[in-house]
Amino acid sequence: MEAFITTIQNDSTLMLIVGVGVVIFLVIFLVLLISAMRIKLYKDRYRRIYTQNIDIIEERNTLEKELTVYKITDVKNKKELQHDKDTIYQLKIDIEGYLDLQQTHTKMVKYLKETEKKVEASSEKYKILELTQKDLQMRHDILMGENSKYRTNNTRLLSKLENVKR
Repeated sequence: MEAFITTIQNDSTLMLIVGVGVVIFLVIFLVLLISAMRIKLYKDRYRRIYTQNIDIIEERNTLEKELTVYKITDVKNKKELQHDKDTIYQLKIDIEGYLDLQQTHTKMVKYLKETEKKVEASSEKYKILELTQKDLQMRHDILMGENSKYRTNNTRLLSKLENVKR
């Protein structure tokens, strides 16, 4: 090999050819080295992107499941909300009815008090009328008794008068 190197060193054409060969070899080696680095870089980037895509797909699937759960929960919540709105509406109607009943009750209590006062007044009037009626009945009985006496007397007197006229 030393003989070959010495021959190349002595011959300038061979030296130029070897130099060009070495430069071509270095250029090819450099291109291959750069290509290998790029391949490694792209391979690493691909792996990273692939794992990111897998993670994103898994996260997307998880999010879709959560979204489905939220949609189901949302539907349930909307139903409950509608039920609550219906309940609130029914409660408003019931409260209005209660207030109407309360007003009616208040009016009825006032009417009852007025009626009780009227009944009490009527009771007192009735008692007074009963007493008056008893007094009048007694007077009537007395007057009837007296009337009966006067009739009897009148009848006697008429009979006497007729006897005297005859």
